[in-house]
Order: sequence, then C-alpha cells, then structure tokens
Amino acid sequence: MQIPLIGKGESILVVDDDRNVTEVIAVILRHAGFKVTLKHNVADAMSEIDKQIPHAIITELVLPDMSGLDIIRYGRQKNTEMPIMVISTATGGFQMGQAREYGTEIFLAKPVAIDELIEMVTKMKLDMRPA
Repeated sequence: MQIPLIGKGESILVVDDDRNVTEVIAVILRHAGFKVTLKHNVADAMSEIDKQIPHAIITELVLPDMSGLDIIRYGRQKNTEMPIMVISTATGGFQMGQAREYGTEIFLAKPVAIDELIEMVTKMKLDMRPA
C-alpha cells in the first residue's frame, strides 16, 4: 500500500506499552510526513508533553502505570484543541465513555488496518493547530 504524504512535519506523540504496535504506527506516520515520538507509559508521555506539546496524541487506554485517560486529560490541560486518537483493546464501556467526555472523537480497535489508520490521521490532521 502506498502511504500518502499528508503531514508537513507535525508532531504526533504515540503512547502504547506494546513496542511492536508503536513501531508499526511510527513507520506509517513517518512515511505520511509526521514527526513521531514514542512513549510506552503515562509518566514518560506526560514528561514528553511538558517538554514539547505535540500537535496530536495517539494513545492506548490500557497502560502499565496509569490509564490512557490520564494522558488525554493531561494533553487537554496543555492544549484544549489538540486532536487525540485512541487505538485500544478497550473499545467499549466506561473508559471509552470517559475518553469521549474528555473530547476524544477518534477511536480505533486493535488490531488496526493501515488504511483505517491513514484515514483517521487524515481526519485528525484537519484539526491540528500549532502547538
């Protein structure tokens, strides 16, 4: 599959404890023209946000140290307009409802297809503002 160039160097923070998942997502997003930072737990993700607020965040909800909801809340405190996508094994119930309450509009269930990821990142790109 040809990955379209949709980014112009915008930064996306990807948070997931599954390193295989983050590496695949990173390769796709880099080919699509984005700068990608990978973190594998909430604490490191929050530290990264403190260093440089990304243009967008992609997070798993089920993480080893805290919930992905904590990343969503933290990101929203730093930039209320930042697009946040959830790619998770937890695609229903309480956590998804809370993610929606915090303003997350894009949800993908694992495993995610490349074309589905590109489609949703394209949608997210429309909402990206300078950090």
